[in-house]
This record gives sequence, C-alpha cells and structure tokens, in this order.
Amino acid sequence: MSVLERYGKNPQFFVRCDQETEIVFSLTQTGGRLPQGGQRGTYHLYPFAETMHYACVAVFKLPPGGTYLKRFDKDALVYLSPIKRERENCGRATLQAGESYVIVASTEMAGQTGKLSMSVYLNKPMRDCKVRRVFNPEDKKEYEDRTLPFFIPEESEKCSSRAPTWKMLLCKESLPYMISDEDAGAVQSSD
Repeated sequence: MSVLERYGKNPQFFVRCDQETEIVFSLTQTGGRLPQGGQRGTYHLYPFAETMHYACVAVFKLPPGGTYLKRFDKDALVYLSPIKRERENCGRATLQAGESYVIVASTEMAGQTGKLSMSVYLNKPMRDCKVRRVFNPEDKKEYEDRTLPFFIPEESEKCSSRAPTWKMLLCKESLPYMISDEDAGAVQSSD
C-alpha cells in the first residue's frame, strides 16, 4: 500500500451543503497537562510528546458521487493547516453549494494514533448541511460507535431557526483573534 493510499485511512468527516457555506473546524488532541495515569503530582513535560503528535487538518473536494477520500489527492485539496504539536489545530474554508467534501485529521508520521475531537461550525442552518463520520471500506470500524459525530444539545435545538445576525457578526469579528499566527501560514487554494 502506498503512502498516498494509507492517508485515506485517517479519520474523515463528510460535509455537503445545499448552499455555499463557510466552515470553521477545529482538531483537538488530548492535552498533556493532565496527570499521568490519573496519579496526582506526576505530569508530562511540555511539549507533551507523550500525549500529543504533530498533526494537521485538510479539506478535500470529492468527485461527484464520492463519500470518502480513497487516497491523498493534491488536486482535490481545498485547505491544509500547518502541521503542529498543539492541543488545537483549526482552520476555515468555503464550500461550494451541492459539492461533497471531507475533512481529514492526520498526524505527521504514519502509524501514530491518539484521541482527537473534531468540531465543525457552519454559517448555515444544520438542516441545510449534511455532516457525518465516514470510513474507508478497508477500515475495520473497531471504534465506530465512539467516533460517530454528535450534536451539542444547545446547538442542535437551534437547527430549526437561523442565528441572530448580531451573533454571526460577533463570531466573524472574533475569528482573527481565535486563530494563531501559525494558522495564517496555512495553504488555502483559490478554487
């Protein structure tokens, strides 16, 4: 199996929206500030190499009818975050109406695994977008129940109505302060 095909086995999250949509996403790794093995007084040292990996987030546009990324495809790349060893790695991209995309979380080195959370925020109502975890058919899905997405109750309750304009403007104005200088060097295609 080639390195490009092995990339297709990373965690993937399918996104398809009825309208052009701006998404903001955040890959979060388990932090190293917690006590080792739950024992008080025993902590990992910064940069927490024992608990966090160099990782990144990428967004790929899928071909018509596609539901998952089979292999790394630089021509389908819409966004690639910097590779960094930090608790959070985030970015944003604009998705075209009616097109299918996947958000892929990956580590720098093959074979590294760890706990992660992926948060996805959209500027459209959830009823207009489909977001779900997808698996490569060769994946054994051993952890499928633990990796399926779930909606935070407070947010999913608001799916039937649009957020007030003042809230959306506040979020947009706050974005530059939530993304670090490292994120500013992320690769974003002009497509």
